[in-house]
Amino acid sequence: KVLLSSKVCSNLSNQNAIDAAESAIEMLKTRVDGLGGVILIDKHGQYGYAHNTPKMAFAYSESPEVVVAKIKT
Repeated sequence: KVLLSSKVCSNLSNQNAIDAAESAIEMLKTRVDGLGGVILIDKHGQYGYAHNTPKMAFAYSESPEVVVAKIKT
């Protein structure tokens, strides 16, 4: 019913990383009333993430010296 990773990859053909993640999570919610999250990095090194759970931890590197880690609510 839901192939979340496949949907994200498909979305990347015409959306930026953030939009691809957000639309995939929206599809998860509307298709199966599902909860989840996704974190991705596109071929240009841009990151995207989205979730519809109460919280989601994620991290990314802005440079070799700068790592960002957060819990998004």
